[in-house]
Order: sequence, then C-alpha cells, then structure tokens
Amino acid sequence: MKQEHEAIRTDIRIARIVTGAILGALFAATVMFGNAIAAKPAGAEEALKLWNDRTVVDEALAKTYAEVPRSLGITSEGAVLELFTAEDGETWTIMITLPSGQSRIIATGEHWINRPMLAKGGVS
Repeated sequence: MKQEHEAIRTDIRIARIVTGAILGALFAATVMFGNAIAAKPAGAEEALKLWNDRTVVDEALAKTYAEVPRSLGITSEGAVLELFTAEDGETWTIMITLPSGQSRIIATGEHWINRPMLAKGGVS
C-alpha cells in the first residue's frame, strides 16, 4: 500500500512538471503571437484582445457573461492562471495575470462541468 501511494505521489509530481511546462509554453506562445484563443462574440473579443489591468478584464467578464472567478493557480513563472465560469456553466474563460497586474484571456468555451472532488486520500 505504501509503495502504491509513493507511485501515485511520483505520478502527481511528474504531472505537475509536465503541466507547468505546457502552461509555460502556452504563456510564451500567447505573449509571442499576441492574439488570445477566443470564441466570444466579436464585441467582447475586441475589448479583451490586448493586455489590460486585471480588474478591467474581471469586470468585463462579469458584466458581459456573468462569469466569476472559480479557481486559480500560480505558474512557475509567477503568473496567476484563473478560471471564470458562469453560474450555470454555460460559458467559461481562462485568464492569465502577470505579476505586473496585466491580464489577458487565453482560452474560452462553453459548457463547463465541475468534476466532483474525491475525499482526501481517495484514489479512483
């Protein structure tokens, strides 16, 4: 049993490293190529294409799509990656915020579904 837990911990560490590398690459690509991956209607897309102060992007998501922050994580580069969703999950947005406070949308979509959380220590 202890070996199984160690194997799972190792898998989690590897997954975190791979995820960090993927997010770092995504962040770099977003900065290099300038345009966010967006599926929002043209008005919101145009308003949120460029880097803006975090509060501007947050307010636009709340006003236009009734999306609010649901979860976040910090990248190895110190940026904050946030997930915003509408209450019904109809729309979702992923936003990245640099340590400077400048933010931009990097992905959007529809039909967000929250996965149930397992009890602590539970493995399925």
